[in-house]
Amino acid sequence: GGRISTRWLQSGSSFQQAIRGAVVGAPLPLCACGVLPLADALKKKGAGPALVVAFLLATPELGVESFALTVQFLGWPFALVRLAAAIVVAVVAALVVARHIKATSVLRIDGAPLMGEPAKDPTWNRFVRSFDELLQHVGPFTVVGLLAAAYLQAGLPDQAIEGLAESGLDIFIVSIVAVPSYVCAAAATPLAAVLIAKGFSPGAVLAGLLLGPATNLATVAFLRGAFGAKATWMGLGALIVTVWAVAALGNSLGLA
Repeated sequence: GGRISTRWLQSGSSFQQAIRGAVVGAPLPLCACGVLPLADALKKKGAGPALVVAFLLATPELGVESFALTVQFLGWPFALVRLAAAIVVAVVAALVVARHIKATSVLRIDGAPLMGEPAKDPTWNRFVRSFDELLQHVGPFTVVGLLAAAYLQAGLPDQAIEGLAESGLDIFIVSIVAVPSYVCAAAATPLAAVLIAKGFSPGAVLAGLLLGPATNLATVAFLRGAFGAKATWMGLGALIVTVWAVAALGNSLGLA
């Protein structure tokens, strides 16, 4: 973080910053808990909202180790689509947040932006709060997500899953499981291969691989503290809708 210039972090349009954040973050082998301190450091160093949000969302969605596992378990075409989709959905969400921040930046108190400037707090206190959020809130949702995934895998007959896949409803079912779950991208990749073998559509599995690592309460808490509640929910809504669109497009184009 210390070697990155402020000019590099702040230059360019919101779109350019979002692309920069997503491209830099996507290869890094970090889960959501590991990317939070880096995203916080980028924000403190003066990075724009688009860069911070794109980096925060794209980083846990993939990583070099997850890409390699995707090639091994699901093949090169799926791996390349997963990489491109991780960048696209992170950029879209980042642009939505940045646009909202710009629209509300005219509201100021004592010359300082009303949103996006949390009060100063010792690093240790911030760490304890983040760890507490992760332990008490994300942990139980992780267990629920894993149990739900296991139930879908073991409890549903293949023909039922195939029917859901044909209708496209499996995308929404996987999303319901993935959004509240805290899943590392690498750990989710072998499970994705199993789900495809059970009859889930590739688009639904892709949706789970994108949403599971990127959406969790620790990430939501960071975004709320950094950019405000409204911008957070707008950004996450844009992320989910974009993931659904990418998943449906993947199925229509015969992603396998």
